[in-house]
Amino acid sequence: MRYSTLLIGLFLTAVASPAADSTIRNYEECVKAGHSTGKTAGQDVCLTPQDFRTFVKGLKPTIRQGIYGTITLRTGNCMPRAGTRGKDGTLNLPPRQDPCTLAVVDREVYIFPVLGSKYKWRGTYLPSDVAPLRVVRSKNGFYEVEVPAGSYSVLVEDEGKKYCMFGNTNDEACPVTIRAGELWEYQILINHASD
Repeated sequence: MRYSTLLIGLFLTAVASPAADSTIRNYEECVKAGHSTGKTAGQDVCLTPQDFRTFVKGLKPTIRQGIYGTITLRTGNCMPRAGTRGKDGTLNLPPRQDPCTLAVVDREVYIFPVLGSKYKWRGTYLPSDVAPLRVVRSKNGFYEVEVPAGSYSVLVEDEGKKYCMFGNTNDEACPVTIRAGELWEYQILINHASD
């Protein structure tokens, strides 16, 4: 059974009972596992609901090992809305003055060794006294960073600070583990929207 849904600004077509797999590394693997596909910010995407990772179709990294992806900025009023049903069953939603939007943006991307509680992680922003291992600038929203095998934290510049989408309960900021010869797609969402 197929159904449509709206999740974090992504329009998706979901497949019932997709395979659960936290080792998915790119769009093709996500689709093959039967996860939701759709469009956001003008890009074809696939979403894994178990770990909320998004993969973009057609990204072609030139690196052989490391981390790559796109940077998307979410702005506007993204609060759920109440609407009315028409006689034909369609949902009518009132227009918004500040609609929810997603746009691919360029930013500096910072790669750190995995950041833990020793760095006094506070919410989504990192104190500025921590030095990154690598810094790259995205181009047309796309970034790629070649790194040796190991565990890293991936942050992005936002309003002059180093930003992470979220921290987990262990205070590790946006961790990614790269194995020898592995490419890992890591999409970054900067959220300035009202939820």
